[in-house]
Amino acid sequence: MRRGLTMVETLVSLGILSALLLVVAAWTRVAAQAGGAAAATGHWEFAATAVLDLIHVDLESGDTVPARARRRDAEERVAVEDDVLRIRTRSTGTGDARGPSIHSYILRSGLLQREQRAYDGNHQLRPLLDKVSAWTCEIDEELRLLSIAITTHDGTLVRRIFEVP
Repeated sequence: MRRGLTMVETLVSLGILSALLLVVAAWTRVAAQAGGAAAATGHWEFAATAVLDLIHVDLESGDTVPARARRRDAEERVAVEDDVLRIRTRSTGTGDARGPSIHSYILRSGLLQREQRAYDGNHQLRPLLDKVSAWTCEIDEELRLLSIAITTHDGTLVRRIFEVP
């Protein structure tokens, strides 16, 4: 009676095992790439939601324009012009950044930015969200609703509707 494997049987077994390992490695790489893409989309959606939360805070913050800056033909508190959202609000920053200001949300070259102009002349421009392919803002004057939609280059959409104060 013969014991063990012959050299040919051993080589065939190693060849089959190597092929299986290659297939498993390829599947693992594809799964990791898909998982990375899903995670990136999830991070972008989280960041877009944070931007919408920031807009919500601006809408809810008090409109405290100093008496010397008020005019009889006062502007609307919330305005949209050419997909630029402007909100007269109150900044809660520290130092010179505190107080009444106008926050403008602008899409430039795929980067959503917030421009803050204080009534005392201070100006700040901050990047908020990249990889944005579309930014739409619409105000329904009759219902007093602000609709905002942010779309990424791969088609991911985040949308929210706010009541306009």
